[in-house]
Amino acid sequence: MDSPKPKGGTLVYETVQTCDDESRIVPEHAASKLKETSLQSAADCRAFLRKNCAASTAVIAAILCCLVVTAYSHWLSKQILVCPDWAIQCTTSKFLRMNATNLAIIQGIASIAYSIGLPATAYGTKCVAESAIWPLLSQQYFSIDEINTYLSAARGSVPSTAMSWRMVSTKNTALVLLLSAITTLTPLVAAPLVGIVFARGNVSMDFQSNYTVANGIGRIYVETNPPVAVGAVSQVSYVSWSLGLSPEPLPIYRHWVIDRSALFARGNMSVRAVKAEIEITCQGTNITEISSTNSTAMSSTRMAEHTWRQMNSSDHVQVQLGKAVTVWVHDFSFDNANKSSADLVLAAFNGSMAGGTETTLSNGWTVSAIICKVGVEFVDKDLDIGDSPPSTTIRPVLSSNEKTAVPGKGENATGPTTLNENALWFAVAPLLVTTCVNGSQPLFYRSDNMSLPAAYTRAPYASHVEPEYSWSSADVKHFIETAVGAVAQASSMNNANGSTIITSRASTRKLHEGRAVYLTLPMLVIVAGQAVLLYWSAHMHRTEQLPIMRMASVSEILKSAQTDFFVDMARNNHQPGEESHLGKVNVKFGWTCSEGREVAGLGSDVFPFRHGCISSRS
Repeated sequence: MDSPKPKGGTLVYETVQTCDDESRIVPEHAASKLKETSLQSAADCRAFLRKNCAASTAVIAAILCCLVVTAYSHWLSKQILVCPDWAIQCTTSKFLRMNATNLAIIQGIASIAYSIGLPATAYGTKCVAESAIWPLLSQQYFSIDEINTYLSAARGSVPSTAMSWRMVSTKNTALVLLLSAITTLTPLVAAPLVGIVFARGNVSMDFQSNYTVANGIGRIYVETNPPVAVGAVSQVSYVSWSLGLSPEPLPIYRHWVIDRSALFARGNMSVRAVKAEIEITCQGTNITEISSTNSTAMSSTRMAEHTWRQMNSSDHVQVQLGKAVTVWVHDFSFDNANKSSADLVLAAFNGSMAGGTETTLSNGWTVSAIICKVGVEFVDKDLDIGDSPPSTTIRPVLSSNEKTAVPGKGENATGPTTLNENALWFAVAPLLVTTCVNGSQPLFYRSDNMSLPAAYTRAPYASHVEPEYSWSSADVKHFIETAVGAVAQASSMNNANGSTIITSRASTRKLHEGRAVYLTLPMLVIVAGQAVLLYWSAHMHRTEQLPIMRMASVSEILKSAQTDFFVDMARNNHQPGEESHLGKVNVKFGWTCSEGREVAGLGSDVFPFRHGCISSRS
């Protein structure tokens, strides 16, 4: 179209290419023009950065500061701050121990450095966002107050960032404000993000440790009257578990011949060990009374019938009467080379056993008794402790039938115990987990708030009239199995036979390795937003043919306000005693044409820079 352009005070018409003309450019020329514009925009970006080298230097220094914090956090996250006491080939340097001791202080220093570096990284975006005000002003009207709000938002004011969205009327304005808001709000995550990175948690790691291989009781079980105290380790274990002095370690592995007290802290592992496979069947039985007094009773057994290795067991046992359950061995058998069975009698005085047979003694006490056949067989098996043990091609052997005992040499041999002789100790485990009182068989009591029956060591009651109590089948089974676990624990500490190295996966308190990468994400967001905004600003300056790519400092605003429009507005509002009324004035940025003068600046009636001062032909 033809449009007038003032020259020397006279309007002269010149031909200006319209959008319709541009649409007729051949595609090859359009692509070439787009490429040329992109290269020119990139050149403008470089020129702007060189001109504002202080901002560029600040951004580079800030990025380096954040990268130092990230690198140090990443290094620290890979370190083991505290080695477990049982671990081997795990050491920490003096410097690392200092870090672990003063981790809170180090986190504070890192938080300060990162909280300074991240907003400083966004400083470049704020400079570019200022420069973006000029192409925006060339496209839409802003009031003076809106310009002030925009510049405050571009410089990092959070309230102004929220208020600036009211002035959005074009997609370009929305894009600039969005990128500016992202770079303003992103640095606010600095302190919480450092806290997340430096938060210690339970992290699973692989450790190696020594384990002493052992198994076997080393003696032959003999039932005597009065009983002889044996199994100190199993007694200590069971008593502490039953009285709640300490929890049973790894209870689901109680049937394995492993030192659970040593392994429970070592985490998940894959090993090979001996498992004591248990079979328990119970039924009611009558008590064969030999004699009784007000506080004791005698009952016969079949133990004396066995002369294997000159066992010399007694043919009777003495039991103490009281509000408790007593237990003794009535008979046993060696079922095969790896298995033994024992018939255990559990008798409740003035109480009841599930499925028990009642017998009334000559002294008036009633006895509810059951006999349980407890079979124990030793089997070498693979054992996985925990849900995710480390993979291993060769499982370390913690116990084995081969190293447990040497077969006996005959009926009267006195050599090492055989496997089935060791298995017999496990079958009679309930007699080995407590001490005896007054030369009688062990006594146990339980109540509803107890998870395990406890040893009964009180003196005899004066009267047999006691409150009722009962044991269920589940109580009996749990009691026997836990007693076997206590004996297995003791057996795993006898007959030391060398050591082996275990690789286990245990939890340790340390920084999470993957979290240090989080510190790079805000930097990437800010730098990416800064790059996009810088290119957009340069491209729009080039597209709108703005004379210069500059920031919006006070001096630059004053320079662009030297138009006749603002001179007249300022003259009309020149009242020293009153506030300015210019805040509501809407302006654009372009050519202001008045009385034949072309002035680039702010005004209410301006022409785009790419057209100059033009008007429609009449």
